[in-house]
Amino acid sequence: MILSTAALVVAAMLCGGNGSVPRRCMCCSIRAEILNAMLALFNLLPVPPLDGSRIVDCLVPDALRPVWDGYCRLGCGGFIVVLLVLVVFGGEYLFWPIQAT
Repeated sequence: MILSTAALVVAAMLCGGNGSVPRRCMCCSIRAEILNAMLALFNLLPVPPLDGSRIVDCLVPDALRPVWDGYCRLGCGGFIVVLLVLVVFGGEYLFWPIQAT
Protein backbone atom coordinates (compact mmCIF):
# COMPACT_ATOMS: atom_id res chain seq x y z
CA MET A 1 0.00 0.00 0.00
CA ILE A 2 2.88 2.31 0.69
CA LEU A 3 4.36 1.57 -2.73
CA SER A 4 1.13 2.31 -4.60
CA THR A 5 0.67 5.53 -2.63
CA ALA A 6 4.23 6.54 -3.49
CA ALA A 7 3.49 5.77 -7.14
CA LEU A 8 0.48 8.10 -6.95
CA VAL A 9 2.65 10.89 -5.54
CA VAL A 10 5.21 10.40 -8.32
CA ALA A 11 2.42 10.38 -10.93
CA ALA A 12 1.05 13.63 -9.50
CA MET A 13 4.51 15.22 -9.70
CA LEU A 14 4.96 14.03 -13.29
CA CYS A 15 1.60 15.47 -14.34
CA GLY A 16 2.84 19.03 -14.21
CA GLY A 17 3.15 19.35 -10.47
CA ASN A 18 -0.36 20.73 -10.10
CA GLY A 19 -1.44 17.76 -7.98
CA SER A 20 -3.84 16.32 -10.53
CA VAL A 21 -3.57 12.61 -11.14
CA PRO A 22 -5.21 11.05 -14.20
CA ARG A 23 -8.41 9.20 -13.33
CA ARG A 24 -7.07 5.96 -14.80
CA CYS A 25 -3.99 6.07 -12.54
CA MET A 26 -6.16 6.74 -9.51
CA CYS A 27 -8.52 3.83 -10.27
CA CYS A 28 -5.61 1.48 -10.87
CA SER A 29 -3.97 2.51 -7.61
CA ILE A 30 -7.16 2.10 -5.60
CA ARG A 31 -7.71 -1.38 -7.06
CA ALA A 32 -4.12 -2.33 -6.27
CA GLU A 33 -4.55 -1.19 -2.66
CA ILE A 34 -7.81 -3.14 -2.30
CA LEU A 35 -6.18 -6.25 -3.76
CA ASN A 36 -3.23 -5.83 -1.41
CA ALA A 37 -5.54 -5.55 1.61
CA MET A 38 -7.51 -8.61 0.52
CA LEU A 39 -4.32 -10.64 0.15
CA ALA A 40 -3.14 -9.51 3.58
CA LEU A 41 -6.42 -10.64 5.15
CA PHE A 42 -6.30 -13.93 3.23
CA ASN A 43 -2.79 -14.54 4.54
CA LEU A 44 -4.12 -14.29 8.11
CA LEU A 45 -6.44 -17.29 7.69
CA PRO A 46 -5.45 -20.03 10.15
CA VAL A 47 -4.69 -22.62 7.47
CA PRO A 48 -1.28 -24.31 7.86
CA PRO A 49 0.70 -22.92 4.91
CA LEU A 50 -0.42 -19.35 5.69
CA ASP A 51 0.90 -17.01 8.37
CA GLY A 52 -2.35 -17.06 10.32
CA SER A 53 -1.67 -20.65 11.34
CA ARG A 54 1.66 -19.62 12.86
CA ILE A 55 -0.09 -16.94 14.89
CA VAL A 56 -2.69 -19.42 16.15
CA ASP A 57 0.08 -21.94 16.85
CA CYS A 58 1.57 -19.52 19.38
CA LEU A 59 -1.82 -18.89 21.03
CA VAL A 60 -3.17 -22.47 21.31
CA PRO A 61 -3.47 -23.58 24.94
CA ASP A 62 -1.79 -26.82 26.00
CA ALA A 63 -5.14 -28.57 26.41
CA LEU A 64 -5.96 -28.06 22.71
CA ARG A 65 -2.43 -28.72 21.41
CA PRO A 66 -3.14 -32.33 20.22
CA VAL A 67 -6.20 -31.16 18.26
CA TRP A 68 -4.25 -28.30 16.69
CA ASP A 69 -1.32 -30.56 15.79
CA GLY A 70 -3.72 -32.96 14.07
CA TYR A 71 -5.16 -30.05 12.10
CA CYS A 72 -1.68 -28.89 11.12
CA ARG A 73 -0.83 -32.36 9.80
CA LEU A 74 -3.41 -31.81 7.08
CA GLY A 75 -0.91 -29.39 5.57
CA CYS A 76 -1.78 -28.20 2.09
CA GLY A 77 -4.99 -30.25 2.05
CA GLY A 78 -6.72 -27.66 4.20
CA PHE A 79 -5.35 -24.87 2.03
CA ILE A 80 -6.74 -26.49 -1.12
CA VAL A 81 -10.17 -26.85 0.53
CA VAL A 82 -10.16 -23.16 1.52
CA LEU A 83 -9.22 -22.14 -2.03
CA LEU A 84 -11.95 -24.30 -3.56
CA VAL A 85 -14.58 -22.88 -1.19
CA LEU A 86 -13.48 -19.33 -2.01
CA VAL A 87 -13.56 -19.89 -5.76
CA VAL A 88 -16.87 -21.80 -5.80
CA PHE A 89 -18.85 -19.66 -3.36
CA GLY A 90 -17.07 -16.32 -3.52
CA GLY A 91 -15.65 -16.24 -7.04
CA GLU A 92 -17.35 -13.03 -8.10
CA TYR A 93 -16.10 -11.23 -4.99
CA LEU A 94 -12.68 -12.86 -5.09
CA PHE A 95 -11.80 -11.42 -8.50
CA TRP A 96 -13.63 -8.09 -8.14
CA PRO A 97 -10.51 -5.92 -7.69
CA ILE A 98 -8.91 -7.15 -10.91
CA GLN A 99 -11.97 -7.11 -13.17
CA ALA A 100 -12.06 -4.53 -15.92
CA THR A 101 -14.42 -1.63 -15.40
